[in-house]
Amino acid sequence: MKAIQIITALTFILVIVAACNNADKGKTDDDQTKENSEAKSPENEFTVEGKALVFISPDSVSFSNAAAKAKKEYGEDGLAEIGSDEGMYAADAKDFVTAKGLKVFDSDAKVILFKKEDGSVFRFENKVNGLGADVYLFDGKKDPKKVEALAAFSDEKEYNEYFGIANLNPIIKQLQGSWAPVSVPDMPTETYEGDLVKMMPNQEYRVKLEGEYLVYAPIKNAEGGPFKRKVKKVTEKDFTYYEQGDNTLSKMIRPKK
Repeated sequence: MKAIQIITALTFILVIVAACNNADKGKTDDDQTKENSEAKSPENEFTVEGKALVFISPDSVSFSNAAAKAKKEYGEDGLAEIGSDEGMYAADAKDFVTAKGLKVFDSDAKVILFKKEDGSVFRFENKVNGLGADVYLFDGKKDPKKVEALAAFSDEKEYNEYFGIANLNPIIKQLQGSWAPVSVPDMPTETYEGDLVKMMPNQEYRVKLEGEYLVYAPIKNAEGGPFKRKVKKVTEKDFTYYEQGDNTLSKMIRPKK
């Protein structure tokens, strides 16, 4: 995957440099006439169907102008560094969603049509400016959602906020939100956000259901290996489970407000 990431980053840099060179050369009257004509003529629409991550890029004129401005402000080396970072972030995001079975689309069309499963269409007018693409998640059911932090996208938070709940096992879905021990009902000790579980004081786990057991795999500030709980009952207000070799029955409740 690293080779693909490097290629993506290098491609982004080369595109920026080419755009800067074209902008530096200036435009002839014929070039300007051609641009004006293209701006007035309708560009092909691009249609997105199914679960996808969509990169919507600025048109060539906007991109060239942004690249020339950035080159003047940061210099050619700084511009290359920006391109390298953007390329790596994009490659990481593409690898992440591809592994989860999503399609990846890139388009600079004037109009992006997000076609939903119920036959309705969300119409997106492309007004993207700057060097990088605007990136959107689409599940084929809801309106697309813009990715706010592509650099941190692979930490799964934005993905889970948009996709996660719908794709979760019903038991884990029921556990979403905070839980507190019965003995301390006003002090939540664990919170479920998608398949991410945050436990006091600052531990994080990834949870999945295997048969009757919830298996918690440590990912941050957690000592030891995975642990599991045998689920007895989960309702909107109660979470009852066995732990310590299925010998101890524990219960948690929704914290009192």
